[in-house]
Amino acid sequence: MKMYGFLYRRYKRRYFFWESVLQVEALALVLVDVFARTIHEYQQALLLLAVLTLIAIANMATQPLKAPMLTLMEFVSLGVLSLTITLGLFFVGGFTFRSDNKVCT
Repeated sequence: MKMYGFLYRRYKRRYFFWESVLQVEALALVLVDVFARTIHEYQQALLLLAVLTLIAIANMATQPLKAPMLTLMEFVSLGVLSLTITLGLFFVGGFTFRSDNKVCT
């Protein structure tokens, strides 16, 4: 308990394993970064948004933390990350719009 308690003390008793879930979440983000380098930037951003949304849904559905404020802060943090990525899509180049509203690559 003294040696490894820091891994599960902040979680509710039935979510003692949640630190492992956090590692899987981090692995999913790294996988998007590593393996999505071959696709366009906007597709990378959309894939990253999908992963962040799934992480937010999992965290809010289970609410594994003992402190509800930490759960809310984590959700807001994921929301800010998603908003940043979404707004960053406006700066992804490579597309031009013609006068007839069709996209040219």
